[in-house]
Amino acid sequence: MFLTYIMTMTRQKMLIQKKIIHFIETETVGHKLEIISLLTQKHYHSGRKVFVSVPSLEAQKYIDQLLWSSPPESFIPHSSSSHERVMIAVSPALPNETEVLINLSPAPHAEAHQFSYIYELEDKTSPQKAQQSQVKRQSYTQLGYNVLIHQGIPD
Repeated sequence: MFLTYIMTMTRQKMLIQKKIIHFIETETVGHKLEIISLLTQKHYHSGRKVFVSVPSLEAQKYIDQLLWSSPPESFIPHSSSSHERVMIAVSPALPNETEVLINLSPAPHAEAHQFSYIYELEDKTSPQKAQQSQVKRQSYTQLGYNVLIHQGIPD
């Protein structure tokens, strides 16, 4: 039993070490919303399933409205259930076969290792949020992830 646990943890750590967490710098609320919208569009149009993890029902409703209205010329079909390719949820439960995580929650996502693409916002809209972003980066690094910081959306 103990040996099985050790083997499972070792395999999970090996998976984590290969994963990259992309932190995208944002300095205004408008820029944060633009990044969320552009990331979602990019992966949606590439045919990937996207999971937007939010900290509250209020945030879920806000992001829901954002994706219905931005950009104005097109909307991204999404829901709070796993029926659409884009899911917005407070729940840590993961939709099946989802490749992309956009984590808007204040803590690192516990299941980040299950995604192919992992995004966090390097939120510089206030000193408190900048500190929170730094703590998240350090947490991911301590867990064995590779962390990259970008000034725009990575290719």
